[in-house]
Amino acid sequence: MIPQKLTVDPEVIKTYGITLGEFILTLGYIWGFFMEEVGENMVQKGLAHFDGDLIVPNDDVIKKVKKSLLSENNVQMDDEQILDLAKKLKAIYPKGYNADGTPWAEGPKLIASRLETFFRKYGNYPAEDIISATKTYVDRKFGTPHFRLLKYFIYKEVTNPRGEIESVSDLYSRLETGAYEDYQFSDEWTAKVK
Repeated sequence: MIPQKLTVDPEVIKTYGITLGEFILTLGYIWGFFMEEVGENMVQKGLAHFDGDLIVPNDDVIKKVKKSLLSENNVQMDDEQILDLAKKLKAIYPKGYNADGTPWAEGPKLIASRLETFFRKYGNYPAEDIISATKTYVDRKFGTPHFRLLKYFIYKEVTNPRGEIESVSDLYSRLETGAYEDYQFSDEWTAKVK
């Protein structure tokens, strides 16, 4: 049976005297994948091409695999750690309700569920960075009309002008831009434009 989630530590693999590539090839064999057959199927589907005798995945396939499976920030949290992070984020967020009567932050289990989806969509980030990004967001945005509920700060599904559903995440934007590291950025430019 193929597991739903697989975590591989290259350092542990080295202790067995094999490379990561040899491990993956062996794993494929154990699960019944024959690499030559898999490669040929990828070429037929337009996902790979021949470079001499070598079958090479196309660039877009490589990007998708990197994004979905091989987080560049290879931080893995178990369920307990995610729940602990959810509790910390809830504590950072304001208590009470917005103008519509919706709580600013849901219960920790719902927040943890939202974080798990966030990690699948955007990759894994250190808990410290997520906490810092959230603190900065609350400090800068609470009380403004653009302040989001915690669940929507983590991510929100929106329909774009073409009618397609896409995810928007203030948390992801702050993590990627490093906006949580610098308290010097300002929204004052909007007042100058008016």
